[in-house]
Amino acid sequence: MKRVFAQTWTVEKSYGAVVTYGMIELNDHAAIATILDPRFKNLHFQDPSACGRAIQKLRTMVVGQLSSPSESEDDVSSTAPPEYDFWKHHKELAHGHKKKKKSHQGDEVSLYLSNPVVSLKSNPFAEWDDMKLVFPCLYKYAQQYLIVVATSVPSECLFSKAGATMTQTRNRLSSKYLEQLLFLGNLNAEEFFV
Repeated sequence: MKRVFAQTWTVEKSYGAVVTYGMIELNDHAAIATILDPRFKNLHFQDPSACGRAIQKLRTMVVGQLSSPSESEDDVSSTAPPEYDFWKHHKELAHGHKKKKKSHQGDEVSLYLSNPVVSLKSNPFAEWDDMKLVFPCLYKYAQQYLIVVATSVPSECLFSKAGATMTQTRNRLSSKYLEQLLFLGNLNAEEFFV
């Protein structure tokens, strides 16, 4: 039986702590979020097969989105009267335009990856707002996946603050008062003294 060992690497935080990440590239959400971040794309992948799997999964998702009808078209067609459709001409043009684009829109991932990465100081959401007309399918997934990495930090901070607030001497605080204390502790001076 052959054993496969995942490569681990360490990252030194700005305050000197060293964090070890192992097999993070095999996590689909983290890998796709990294690829969709225009600051990183596929630059920092250590495992080429994990990178390839993530890119292939992203391509499959884009192709699946192109093949499924959009919700907005269904809403417009269901609200229009059957005898006269004001948007008929537009729908025909848009439908024909989509058919023409389908042949090279499936390669949206390759076009995105071939573009250069942006500066590390740039805001990835602002960059995607600029690119949403060029990569409309990837834009939808970027809005979903880019927040995956950032969502755990605020909750961890909240749990740390709750643990520091609910001490042995304050063990009879009700959940209502604990919630109020955490809310007040989260306000900055300008908001607190309004």
